[in-house]
Amino acid sequence: MLVLPVLSNAEGPTIHSQSFHMGYGLASDPITPRDYINDIWNLRAALKETNLPGKMVREAENHLKEASDQLVPLWRQSQENPADAVDVDAKAAAIWATLETDLRRILGPLPLEQFRERLIILFLQELIVPCPDAVWGPDDFMHLNMTERQKEEIDKAFSELDQRCDKAREDFRSAIAKDASQISLDRVEKLRLLLADRRHQVRSRLTAEQLDKWDSYILSEAKKSAAEEAQRAAGKPRAD
Repeated sequence: MLVLPVLSNAEGPTIHSQSFHMGYGLASDPITPRDYINDIWNLRAALKETNLPGKMVREAENHLKEASDQLVPLWRQSQENPADAVDVDAKAAAIWATLETDLRRILGPLPLEQFRERLIILFLQELIVPCPDAVWGPDDFMHLNMTERQKEEIDKAFSELDQRCDKAREDFRSAIAKDASQISLDRVEKLRLLLADRRHQVRSRLTAEQLDKWDSYILSEAKKSAAEEAQRAAGKPRAD
């Protein structure tokens, strides 16, 4: 199994090796219902990009949607009553634990590993490189050999969707700051679909070979980082 380190002493991408939870910030930060909903968005997107059997994907998707529907009211409650944060976070963690157990049962060992790798690729691409760097002119170090037409189409489609996503998220933040009831299943789902479309606009314009090169590069860098972190951790003296 690919095991990536938890960044416990620095702010940055955080991948919990024994969990599907991924986040940005300190590993010691509390995990909120909103964090788990973001995780589910990534899980649903990653699931669609696997080549797992359709029946398996549909069953996993149903459990993901059910968990999201349970987490949205908790997100709303945490916005309405910040003093209840500890209790709300605990309820969210219980929903998440059940979801992870269900996903492991549905997928099984080998599909689970494929899914986790796909999730890591998606998480790092969305966080760091939502578009291949070559789209905007840097050296094509991943050797994607993109055509000028591809670059122009991806740049245009991504930029338009990225602006729409930024506006939608800002509008949503403003709305819920005034009225927590705006945290609804419908509005949360619309945000998820918008972000998923932004990714689709990029990937749908790349060939299968280009996608494989881009994804493989991201995964290899993640594995390299994990190995280096494990080596540093092994070399640290134990505290008395």
